[in-house]
Amino acid sequence: WILFESYHLAFLTMFKKSCKLSASHALSGKDAKTLKKNCIESFKALSDEELVKLLFPSSKTEVTQNNVADSRIRIFSVNNVPLFFDISGKWDLYPTMYALWRVPTLCKTFVCPSPASAYLLNNADLMLPGIMMAPETWLAKEKFSVMVYGNPVPFAVGETLVSLREAKQAKMKGKGLKVVHIVYDHLWAVGPKEVPEGFTPQQVLKVQKECVEDESDEEEEQEEEQEENGEGEKDAKENEKEEPKQDEQTEEQAVPETTTTTTTASTSEEANQEGEKENAEEGNEDAEDGEGEEGASKKKQRGKLKVKSTPVGTAPRVIEEGQLAAMEALVFYTFVAAGSKFKPKDFPMLIPDFYTKHMLPTRPEGTFIDWKTTSYKKIGGFFKAMEKKKICKVKDQHGRFELMRIATENQEWKDTLATLEETKEMVRDMFFSAGLEEGKTEKEKDAPETETKKSTPANSFSLVELYRPGPAWKDLFEDPKAWLDGETACTVLINYMKEHKLLIGDDEPEEEEFIVTGKKGKGKKKQKKPKVIMVELDAFLQKNLYHKKEEPPELEVVGVLKDRFLNSLISMHRIQHGNELIEKKGHVKQVQIMTEVRLGNKTVTRVLHLDQLGFDLQRSAAVLQKKCASSVTIPDPIGGGKNSAPQYEILAQGNKIKEISQYLMEELGLPKKYIEVWDKAAERKRKH
Repeated sequence: WILFESYHLAFLTMFKKSCKLSASHALSGKDAKTLKKNCIESFKALSDEELVKLLFPSSKTEVTQNNVADSRIRIFSVNNVPLFFDISGKWDLYPTMYALWRVPTLCKTFVCPSPASAYLLNNADLMLPGIMMAPETWLAKEKFSVMVYGNPVPFAVGETLVSLREAKQAKMKGKGLKVVHIVYDHLWAVGPKEVPEGFTPQQVLKVQKECVEDESDEEEEQEEEQEENGEGEKDAKENEKEEPKQDEQTEEQAVPETTTTTTTASTSEEANQEGEKENAEEGNEDAEDGEGEEGASKKKQRGKLKVKSTPVGTAPRVIEEGQLAAMEALVFYTFVAAGSKFKPKDFPMLIPDFYTKHMLPTRPEGTFIDWKTTSYKKIGGFFKAMEKKKICKVKDQHGRFELMRIATENQEWKDTLATLEETKEMVRDMFFSAGLEEGKTEKEKDAPETETKKSTPANSFSLVELYRPGPAWKDLFEDPKAWLDGETACTVLINYMKEHKLLIGDDEPEEEEFIVTGKKGKGKKKQKKPKVIMVELDAFLQKNLYHKKEEPPELEVVGVLKDRFLNSLISMHRIQHGNELIEKKGHVKQVQIMTEVRLGNKTVTRVLHLDQLGFDLQRSAAVLQKKCASSVTIPDPIGGGKNSAPQYEILAQGNKIKEISQYLMEELGLPKKYIEVWDKAAERKRKH
């Protein structure tokens, strides 16, 4: 593994030195299709139209390949302009500067101050303190481009060395990005050697003003000063006419803006000095534009470098009144449809869980929720608005927001619930008539909105299991590629059983209540006898729900078939820790807590698979050491061969099942169904 990693890092520094290229040769039609397919898989933000425009701008386009001597690196050029390169020979594609200048949104972007670019151009890597703006989350070994604040054109591309979670644990210190390719290196020299505005061999300079919002804020402050000083009735009237137009412009600009993660440090002492100078100049401008509390508050905000910016390559999105009303009606409908399934005893419930597991599945077909198209802007704003209307009650439990109850006696709730089916059709018609389906890709429609991540508490945990059909079940589903939750997927199976009249006992009424006598005749409980629904298996179900070696029964309980059905589907699960979202293939592995008796008749407690749910083992071990009041360690991993990943565990001295279970459920928020307890030490004592 160490040899492979060092070989991989050697590839990443290849273009900093001069390299010999083989003679170029044109790609065949088959190889060109393979290149196009791998580009789509590597750069998911790239649409088919952009890809065709990038790779095949005309019918006379020539796609060629060059190999770098003494390495596996391949360079793919279009009309003698290098656009992509493969560092491993296994289609590990990176975009060149020329490709990023054509399509800046090929990959995610880090923004750094202008002085930091001088270090990167001098063969340095991007340090974590030098990241000025970044996406809300990122993973290790992810492709990122780098641009200077004030210059919207990337000047470097590389691979992240740590994830956001690891960067926060390191307190934003150390290396963040390994630079693979940068402007003015030897790969750039293979092309036409063109550079955008503001690019110099020593440093990348700013070419834009700080922020559109700063300009609009300064204009508004000047107008306020003019009105306060009383410069004349004509100026005041003109300002009154111009204010609505400016408000409309600022509203249009505010829609697509996204607040990005920022840090206040830079890559070196020079970068820090430059940042201090810029902040001092901005503070002076604030003092000149408008004195008082507003100027001081804006000065503080700029000092923290919390900048709002429009993503590169996107235009401001205009929200019409019809779109706003349609989106808010959709959100309220999903809230009522999800809340009507629960009884008062089911609460409290985490708001992120309520939204992802219950509200999203109730959306009408073809619709999606975009919080920026509402007046709430995020989930927290919606639930606060519902609390003001006295429809629900929300409570902050140490940073974890919970839905305490829903006021079913509220008149607005009653009216919507009474006409739920009619409301669903009305909401769907409003959604499509407002044109909200335009401008969204299918992945954006199906994926949870980024605003849910912003409103999620940092210490919250949620897990959603999703399924889609394999080849055997494709005909039963409307969209075989769509991911569904377990309940929705099982309804497809139930509908098949109803259509073929395979259910037995479904139409029978529930039996009347009967009395269960307690111990020694004391106390009486009234319970309903549960209704058992059986299924008569046909040849199709027997073939797909049972293995060849198993002998399928003629009748089976419907609950057993549901479990078999879910196990036969393609599965994945989404894990959310605060603002970080992790997606993994396959079924969820339960966290195992087991006790063992080892040499010297000593009992130890093992915790397995906790890291596979995204939890930090080092932090958990430190907390458990205090809670268990015993030695807690993380031993060397088990396994880790060619076909298996290493298995990590936490080891505590003594029988600590109770303390560990309590920590997992109460502090980490792990549901009980994902915890498996096995007290092997107690079983050993019973045998003896």
